[in-house]
Amino acid sequence: MVFQNWLPNLFPKKASTVTMTASNTEIVPTTTIVDKPTPITPPFTPTQPITVISTTVYSSTETFHIGDQNIEGFEPLISLCHEILFQVALPVNEFYLELETYGTEAQNPIIVNKSEIAILSPQGIRSPNEWTGTRTVQLPANSLVEGMNILKICAGDVEIEPEFFGDKDDFQIRNIKINIK
Repeated sequence: MVFQNWLPNLFPKKASTVTMTASNTEIVPTTTIVDKPTPITPPFTPTQPITVISTTVYSSTETFHIGDQNIEGFEPLISLCHEILFQVALPVNEFYLELETYGTEAQNPIIVNKSEIAILSPQGIRSPNEWTGTRTVQLPANSLVEGMNILKICAGDVEIEPEFFGDKDDFQIRNIKINIK
């Protein structure tokens, strides 16, 4: 009866073969050192799907009031735009904004690096004055640059029944995340 056991060494070029032979009641061990590469098996095969985890490059649970008027019950007005600075390393395949909104009633522009790239749309006539669940806005990844980036969420023009000339939407945002893949 012959037993063989490959014992991997810390150095992949060396391996040990241990052979034991049994004759009647006597076992005679023999050891041979063989120069053979130890096979390295990856933890997955190339045909298995690879899950890419998104990276959050900015996150805030704070509530921000964007617009042009102080409104009772809202957080203090910050300005016409809320500016977010964040860093990325290119390449980036996917880029998206997650947030909750309260009171969005206009087409509110999203600007990245001085270019308007998307719109934060109104919440709808039935629920403009309720907090939404998490809203996700897909943004073009090619709008990002290596290093520091600036994203602005701005108040858009009120087009239906503005209170005065140049009236901007007043709304609040919270639970903001910027994610990339």
